Formats: sequence, C-alpha cells, structure tokens
Amino acid sequence: MARTSEDKATSILNAMKQKLEAISGLSSDKAKALLKMENMENATRKKNFLPDERTSMITNAETDKILCRSFQYIVALMEFNLHNLRFQINHYLYQGFKTAMSQTFSSNVLEEADWDKLVEPDPIVTKRLKEVEEKIVALREFLQEV
Repeated sequence: MARTSEDKATSILNAMKQKLEAISGLSSDKAKALLKMENMENATRKKNFLPDERTSMITNAETDKILCRSFQYIVALMEFNLHNLRFQINHYLYQGFKTAMSQTFSSNVLEEADWDKLVEPDPIVTKRLKEVEEKIVALREFLQEV
C-alpha cells in the first residue's frame, strides 16, 4: 500500500515537472503535446463514484457520500439551467425589443412628436437663417447678371 502512494507521488511530481518545463519553455509544440496527453488521460481514466473495494451492503458513510454527490450534481445542474434560462430570456427580450423598435419606433417618433414642445426656438439661429437666405438671394441675383 505504501508503494502505491509513493508511485502516485512520483507520478504527480513528474507530471508537475513536465508542466513547468512546458510552461517555462517557449516551445508551443511541447505545451500542446502535453495538453493533448493530459486530455487523453482524463478521457480514458475511470472515474469511480464509490470505491471498488466495498461490502455488498451499503454503509452509512457510503449513503452520506452518495447524498453529498447527488446534492452537488443537482446544484451544478440547477446553476447550468439557470445560466441557460438567463441567456434564453435575455436573448428573447433583446430580439423582441429589437423587432419592436425596427417596425414602429422611428415612424412613431416622427409622426407623434410635438416638435414645438421638444425644440425651443433660438433667436440667434433665426437671425443667422435670415442672413443666409439674404446671401442666397444676393448670389442668385449676381448669377443672373453674369
């Protein structure tokens, strides 16, 4: 039993050394190969819910472990569902808002707006507008003479 824990410790130590070498070295190929190897090991590793060496009758400790894992699974599932639900609701609201605005908003603003209340007349602008109109008239008269 002590030998297996030593083997696990050395394999963990070797894996950490390889990771540090890949990270500290500037070789992207080495880092990619390491990640690929880790992903392959994770995919093929057997994951145990309960230990293989157990009695035929379920014990209280195993029951507690099952309940704890089940609770963790349910919580993770609920968080995942809440995340998806938030995304779906936000997407639905955004698309509905966008559709409603594109259909009627601009025409309603232009047709139903009371521009006299929205815009106050500025005497400087009206004076400047009269000056520009006088210049236009003067330019037209000058062009007719030419």
